[in-house]
Amino acid sequence: MEHRRNYRIPSNIPASIKRKQFFLGDYQTCDINAGGACIVDDKYHLNKGNFVTLEIKYNKGEHTASYFMKAVVVYRHNKKVGLMWADYDPKFSCFLQQVASLAA
Repeated sequence: MEHRRNYRIPSNIPASIKRKQFFLGDYQTCDINAGGACIVDDKYHLNKGNFVTLEIKYNKGEHTASYFMKAVVVYRHNKKVGLMWADYDPKFSCFLQQVASLAA
């Protein structure tokens, strides 16, 4: 069972995912926050325990950003995959605050 303490921001942010040096594909986030993200994996490439790197691309008007975040797959239910961040980036945290304010 996944536990994220922070508010989940509903999102549809594109994310490219790599495992080691292998590109697994382009995905969309369902929600995202400082603790992790939920994505839809209809390709069934991601399994619990996999370590991956996400390139999160955001482009909304004048707000554009690209972040690389390491994550671990903590759950999989049908096509939804829960990811927990394995590192911390203060710029990414500021980005999430901007996303939350734009979503409100």
